[in-house]
Amino acid sequence: MTDQIEPVEKESTTERSLTDPVADEGDRIPEFIPEATRPKRPRKGIWILFGILFIVFAVLVGAAIGYKDGLNRRMANQESKVLERASQQLELSYQDISKGSYENARKRLEYILSIYPGFPGVPELLVEVNLKLAVPTPTPTIEFMPMSTPEITATPDLRGAEEIFSQIEQAIRDQQWSLALEEIARIRDSSYSYRTVDVDGYYYIALRNDGIQKIYAGQLEQGMFELSTAEQLGGLDGQADGARALASMYITAASYWDTNWPEAIRLFGELSNAYPGLRDSSGLTSTDRYRLALAGFAKQINNTGDPCAAVPYYQQSLAIYADPNVQQEADYAIQACDLKNQATVEPEPTAMPETPTEPAPTEEPTPEPTP
Repeated sequence: MTDQIEPVEKESTTERSLTDPVADEGDRIPEFIPEATRPKRPRKGIWILFGILFIVFAVLVGAAIGYKDGLNRRMANQESKVLERASQQLELSYQDISKGSYENARKRLEYILSIYPGFPGVPELLVEVNLKLAVPTPTPTIEFMPMSTPEITATPDLRGAEEIFSQIEQAIRDQQWSLALEEIARIRDSSYSYRTVDVDGYYYIALRNDGIQKIYAGQLEQGMFELSTAEQLGGLDGQADGARALASMYITAASYWDTNWPEAIRLFGELSNAYPGLRDSSGLTSTDRYRLALAGFAKQINNTGDPCAAVPYYQQSLAIYADPNVQQEADYAIQACDLKNQATVEPEPTAMPETPTEPAPTEEPTPEPTP
């Protein structure tokens, strides 16, 4: 009986690689490497976190600065609106004082102090108005129909903001600038926050065009005020700035009237060439002012006793317009100049007639006696 040979199990590759140091490199399992001997990788996560925090901080700072800047602009815009309203009420107060409506003027001044405390000149003017109201003035009793006194504070408009805004747009399209300004004042009193950007844009357009229109209509001061207000909102173009310069030049030239004729002649001469029809509330155009300034300067020279120097200015004035009064003064000056010239001419010496000399008598010879 043969002995049975038990099969010998082959060692697995894994066990042989662990026990046999000379194992095949392809079958070798990598040994465990301690953590301390591993190469350290750079930690990028903390820098990314710092970058995100920095961006968030910058965004927050920018948002805070923008909010503060917007708030400051809003406050400045609101202050300018209050100042404008106070200025309008002050102008109306002066008109009431000139008419003798001191009670109405007092209400307007108190309203100004309520919206703009410390407005320059208003407290003193209010004291003056109160003093006038304290003095009783006897007035005759007359019959009159009861009339509603105008209120200082604007009455709330019952129309909706959308309807008022449509009226503003229609007035701008029709070029009715004064009506547009009135509607803008109403929508700001009733619904100040309604479409503020669009309303401000229409306000600038209406101010700019109404200012130019008033200057060329003879309301120089009012037009200059509206253009100055428009300049604070968005600046002025060449046409608007030129109209304001003409109005300022006219007012400056008029300030020299009767005090400095040569300067008035110079400025009104330039205005007469640039815009002959420009006038002020008196209705006198720049050309009329120019010829009258020439005549006024001629009269001033004539009164000093120099009519000959006054004649050229009279002639320049009459060349613009044949004014009968100026013509009469010019004729007097011409006559006085002629008389002055005749008086200053020296007479030529007259030749004295020569006295004839008598011939000397000739002595006749005495006849000799005849023998």
